[in-house]
Amino acid sequence: MSDNTAILTAGARVYSQKRKKRKEQIPEILFDEDSRRDYLTGFHKRKLERRAKAQEIAKAKAHEAKLEARKERRQAARDLAEEKLRQFNASFNVVQDADDLEDGNEEEEDDNETNTQSEYRTPSTLTTVTVITEMDSDTEEPAPAPKVPKVETPEATTAKPARLPKPKPKKFRYESKRARKVEQAKTKKHKLAAAARRKKN
Repeated sequence: MSDNTAILTAGARVYSQKRKKRKEQIPEILFDEDSRRDYLTGFHKRKLERRAKAQEIAKAKAHEAKLEARKERRQAARDLAEEKLRQFNASFNVVQDADDLEDGNEEEEDDNETNTQSEYRTPSTLTTVTVITEMDSDTEEPAPAPKVPKVETPEATTAKPARLPKPKPKKFRYESKRARKVEQAKTKKHKLAAAARRKKN
């Protein structure tokens, strides 16, 4: 009997839940006419705002990319300069070592002076540097005011390659009306002839 009652009252439970949902529903929706009008008439305005914002973002990204590229170029130039300087110094050290071996490591030493002479060779120049340093005999240290080193450089061929003159831009002239008509007639004649040849084949 109890099973039969549960089966018969199950529908009442479902209906009570539906009634509860109906009570919780909002009876009426009110629109704010001003905001509705702004929304319906503002599509173009919002599109322009989105476009302006996207342009600002793109401009900022381009600026950042430009700064990054400039930073990379400067770093690459700095690295290249350091590498060139290393190679330059290495080539001079090799030349200086060879000159020392040829001289038999002879050094001229006076009681008060020490002279150092070095030759630096590049494909276009030969540079001889003589460094004269005064020594105090009491302290065995260089004096506070050393003499200025002598730098002897023979004449180098530093002639720049001759620049070729820039070609002048070809002057553009508009055709006269008659010349244009003649040209159009020629092209039309050629087109018709080509079409006739294609038709024959």
